[in-house]
Amino acid sequence: MIDNKYQLIEKIGLGGSSLVYKATDIDGNDYAIKILRKDKEYNNRQGAQMICKEHQILSELHGHSNLIQSYEVNPNGVLEVDGRSEECIYQVTELATNGSLSNIVRNTGPLEEELARFFITQILYAVLHLHSKEYAHLDIKLENIFLDEYFNIKLGDLGSSAHVGSNDGFFDHRRGTPLYMAPEVKSLEPGEEYDAFSSDMYSLGITLFVMLTGEFPTPSDLGHSFETKESDEMEDCTSAPKLDQQKIKRFSHLSSEVIELIQEMTEENDVGRPQVQDILESEWLQKPFSEDICEMAFQEMEARKNFLLEECQRHSFKGIF
Repeated sequence: MIDNKYQLIEKIGLGGSSLVYKATDIDGNDYAIKILRKDKEYNNRQGAQMICKEHQILSELHGHSNLIQSYEVNPNGVLEVDGRSEECIYQVTELATNGSLSNIVRNTGPLEEELARFFITQILYAVLHLHSKEYAHLDIKLENIFLDEYFNIKLGDLGSSAHVGSNDGFFDHRRGTPLYMAPEVKSLEPGEEYDAFSSDMYSLGITLFVMLTGEFPTPSDLGHSFETKESDEMEDCTSAPKLDQQKIKRFSHLSSEVIELIQEMTEENDVGRPQVQDILESEWLQKPFSEDICEMAFQEMEARKNFLLEECQRHSFKGIF
């Protein structure tokens, strides 16, 4: 129990220096609660600052249907553990009932292109809202993309985010996760700055790639060397190495439009990357969806979730659902 208001039900995640629990309040409403215990070594000043900052940012954004909502933060909370009272810092957020998109893709395989397009559109609108308020996320990745009870997208973990409007969108601290990090962020030197909005686009490009392939790209994957089902008659590009036969087979199911978009989003030179509105207006995202895309997405994701639940039960693992 926390502050005699929230009953902890089960641990559902580990976020940096914090533990995340499913919890209910006295009225039976479900939440996710991120907790840092002050008596534990994983508690640190940076973790506390990130929790408080995330709540502040989400409060300033005034809500968006594709952003996790934050309801409360208390830097002086009291956690009841085995009859003892422990000081803690906690944040109460919306509960993403169906876990993270990372869990789905990692355990059930990549998404079909239309489904990935349906989800990436929702992510883009969340990022567009962030950027319109002059915030950069700075840690976009599958692990920070969550799913509500209807499998709608909820972008979360804004603890690394920064307000960059006063500096024309530029930022001078390295933040993010290396596998998703733009090259200019990885190579950042003291005194240097980078375009934070553009770095978000790079991370989003990597996210889209993983959604579609279930793998992280190699440097050659991000070059102009893809082979697709529409590219049998493409001109030979001698300036870029060709993918080997295994990679050609791996990408053969992807359309040329999405591959071109990923290459643009992960352009090594940040000046050449499209921004959110450009991506939304791209040829790939302008394709019409199937009339029943919402129902189709729900059925597909529900089937994947049920498969995971069966696997967890078969192997006596505790799932996240």
